[in-house]
Amino acid sequence: MINQIMTEQEVKEILRNRETLLISIHQKMSAIEQDMAKTDDMIETMSMPANSISGMPRGSGKQKDLGDVYRNYKKILKRRNEEYRTMFLELVLKEEMIERVWEAYMRLEEPYYSIINRMYVQSMLYAAVERESGWSRQVFEKKRKKGIQLIVDRVNRQEEEHNRVISLQAI
Repeated sequence: MINQIMTEQEVKEILRNRETLLISIHQKMSAIEQDMAKTDDMIETMSMPANSISGMPRGSGKQKDLGDVYRNYKKILKRRNEEYRTMFLELVLKEEMIERVWEAYMRLEEPYYSIINRMYVQSMLYAAVERESGWSRQVFEKKRKKGIQLIVDRVNRQEEEHNRVISLQAI
């Protein structure tokens, strides 16, 4: 869902599971924040001069194996922290996409809003929604498809505009 064309299937999935998807994203963000804080603390501790940690003055000899281990471990922690930041950004972008889909859904006019709401948000059966509409199967299906397509088109236009603005800022 990141920097790609939104599909009908993704729209349906988001409409059906918006709350669950958002809860999952927020739980992951919280876990990442906790892990980042631990990693930041470990990096800060390892960045202290040895005499600050032990209270003893440092020797004048070269650092041997233990010093190399610490340096390597510090690099690993920094790399891990960068991964956490990347994962966090991906989650932010997923959340933003979910909210764009929801906004596009909320902007639908009737009868599209009612059809999409009943089928995907309220999870009513296709046949029940079709029957309630009073339209023929072909008319109902055209309106259902058009409602989904209106959401897809709006979200993709927003994504294109967002990407265009970012590319202009990079110039």
